[in-house]
Amino acid sequence: MFKKLFCVLNSLLLLLMVSSASIAAPLSSNIPLDSYLYTYLDKLEGLGYLDELQSGIKPYTRTQVAGWIQRIREKDMINDESPEYIRAIMARLLDEFSEELAVLEGASMPTGVTVKEWSWTVSQYDGEPLKQHLNLPYTCYHPLDSYQSGYELHDGLNSAFTAQVDARLHDNVIFSLTPHLQWDEDDDLSFSWESAYLKTRFRNTQIQLGKDAFWWGRGKRGSLALTNNATPFTSIAFRNIEPVRFEHWLKILNKMDYAVVYADLERDRSDVRSPGFFGWRTDFMPTANLNIGMALTSIIGGEGHEFSLSDLWDFITGENAWTVEEEKWNMIAGWDWRLRIPRWRGLQLYGEHYGEDQRDKIPSPFLMAHVWGLYLPRLTKDGVWDLQLETAHTNRHWYVHWVYKNGYTYKNKLIGDAMGTDSNRLYVRVGRYLADGSVMAFHGEHVELNDAVAYPQTVDAFWVSYQRKLDHSLTIDVTVGVAWLDNVNETEGNSDTDYLVKLKVKKTLK
Repeated sequence: MFKKLFCVLNSLLLLLMVSSASIAAPLSSNIPLDSYLYTYLDKLEGLGYLDELQSGIKPYTRTQVAGWIQRIREKDMINDESPEYIRAIMARLLDEFSEELAVLEGASMPTGVTVKEWSWTVSQYDGEPLKQHLNLPYTCYHPLDSYQSGYELHDGLNSAFTAQVDARLHDNVIFSLTPHLQWDEDDDLSFSWESAYLKTRFRNTQIQLGKDAFWWGRGKRGSLALTNNATPFTSIAFRNIEPVRFEHWLKILNKMDYAVVYADLERDRSDVRSPGFFGWRTDFMPTANLNIGMALTSIIGGEGHEFSLSDLWDFITGENAWTVEEEKWNMIAGWDWRLRIPRWRGLQLYGEHYGEDQRDKIPSPFLMAHVWGLYLPRLTKDGVWDLQLETAHTNRHWYVHWVYKNGYTYKNKLIGDAMGTDSNRLYVRVGRYLADGSVMAFHGEHVELNDAVAYPQTVDAFWVSYQRKLDHSLTIDVTVGVAWLDNVNETEGNSDTDYLVKLKVKKTLK
């Protein structure tokens, strides 16, 4: 355990050396990855109200978002002449983050236990998961139901209840719990912790111990290295609180965000018992309109493949072993980027370019996977309509391994992109922003799973989402979708149709 943590601690030490010595921003809990707040922030960023692109490290923290809102308010960019939907969005954000904004303006952060919110979800799902091929015998693709932190909808009626409870024990110590209670019509009742973590800080670095979901990268429908498709890790994670700003000859990089995470994976894996998961990511923001990120993630070590200090240099440089006996990690590494072009209606272009395990250090073009996308926040001149278009491709080397034969998984779920090995995806979203701040979006997706087989499984899906705030504390989310499946179980002509109707009610408490 201590040997595997060596690379984590060394990375942390380097990051702390460049971190700011004194940071005023207080610690706060994370914003769940399925929150409507990310849609709002993407919109404000795309329209230029947030003057700098944010990093590819999620989740955001509440204090982090409050700081962005404060900057918008200080610039007085939103006034009576602004579009109604923008004023409504800003009003919702000011209400949602009133406590954090008050703290940033000098108020003391109250201690004690607070129930931040609760939610109740009811879903009618008619569908079955598609088994994925090759060396991933335990993984499945769930049409209309990916990226749910490991939770699955069962065929028929489903219901779930969650609550977020935050406890501030000290200015620099907070605790957050999200219990999750799930039921289906077969009377199966299950309880788990959707998140449960403790946070503290050292200078400009927050240290998080416990369970929570992460999303690293630029992709909106999927991301290659790390997503919330699998059950969240129980991990130790480090991340900057405020961006690290460079001076002198490094000033060209402007500022940087970083994140490091380590987790112990399942002891009962059928391939290698008790491996670890290590992830490191750095985002550079050389200009307000350009982000460049680099990341490395890996399943590492485990019984019979123990990681030692003598392996560290080979691990850092991406030098893999030549034999099964010597192999000690399953690594993904690469870079991603996002570029905003304000004069073209705020157009954003982005991409992810990552390589799987190989023995020549530099990723081979033939072993790489890619995400390409664009976001047009002003599909119409007033920005009432916007457009997201994204394509993704993996190859037959992705997420599989000759030692870690369960693949790039945790608890039988892919840690990266849900579509898995040797697959392709085309995704489109058209959003409509209403005067009261409500958001309606139309989504379409075409997925080809395991393209190398004779009859690849294909999914054509369409769904509509609608999110509306009924009053200052009550929000509803509605999703209605249908997916047409072809070549199910890689059998020619074997077709099926899946349906989903989902209603989520969320109550925010002050």
